[in-house]
Amino acid sequence: ILRNNFGTDKGTRASEFIKKIKNVKTTLDKENLNNKIEIFIRENKLDKKLANKQETTNNSLKVSSKKLDAEKSDDIFDKGYELAPNKQRKLAKLIARTKSKITDNTTQAKKKFIWIKASKELCSDQSISIFEESIDWVGYVDEVRANDDGSINFEVDIDIHGNEVQSRNLNSQFVEYVLDLKQGTVFNKGEFVKFSGFFQKGKKSENECLKTSGFDSNPELKNEGFLFNFTNIQKIEN
Repeated sequence: ILRNNFGTDKGTRASEFIKKIKNVKTTLDKENLNNKIEIFIRENKLDKKLANKQETTNNSLKVSSKKLDAEKSDDIFDKGYELAPNKQRKLAKLIARTKSKITDNTTQAKKKFIWIKASKELCSDQSISIFEESIDWVGYVDEVRANDDGSINFEVDIDIHGNEVQSRNLNSQFVEYVLDLKQGTVFNKGEFVKFSGFFQKGKKSENECLKTSGFDSNPELKNEGFLFNFTNIQKIEN
C-alpha cells in the first residue's frame, strides 16, 4: 500500500502504522494496532471495489443530479445490506457523502474539518437519532473471540466504509448464541446477522460523535470500531 500510494493520504497512514509497529509494547496495544491495520487493509480493497462500481455507473448512466444521488444511495452497500433499515442507510449515506468531498489533493487540515462537520451532523440529526436504539440493523460477523476471563469480543461489519460495531464484553445472555456464529476471514464474509442495540457517546471535546475502540478519539466515521451495547442478535438464514 505504501509503495502504490506514496505521497498520498493512504501512503502517509501506511507509514504511520509501520512506525507504530516498531514502538508498540503491550499485548493489548498490539491487538488494537492489529485490528486497525486489518481495517485499513480492508478499506483499501473496498475503496477499489467502490471505485470500479462508480466508474461503471458513470459510463452507463447519464441522469440528472437528483437521480444520480438516488443511484449512489442504492450503491452504498454490498450484497445483503439491502435489508438495512432506514437509520442504517442514512448513516452510510452521510459517510459516503462526506468521503466524496475528500480527494488526494485535499489538505490534512481540510479533511479534519470535513469530518468534524460530518460528526456534528450525525450527533445532531434528529432524523437519524443515532443514540436511540438501533433496531434490526444488519451486517456480517467479523469476529467472535473468547478471552481467558470468559468475556466475549463480538464485532459486526455494518457498511462498506470499513466500520464495525463492537462489544468488548458481550452481554452474557448472547454468549452461547454467538459462539456458534462463523466469523469473517480475509476471503470470506462471516455469518449474516440482524441485531439491535445502542451506540455509545464519543468524546465531545474531540468532536467524536460515536465512541470507538481505537487508540484515540477522533471525528472520522470510516474504518472505525464503534462501541455498541447489543440488545438483540439473530442469524439471518440464506
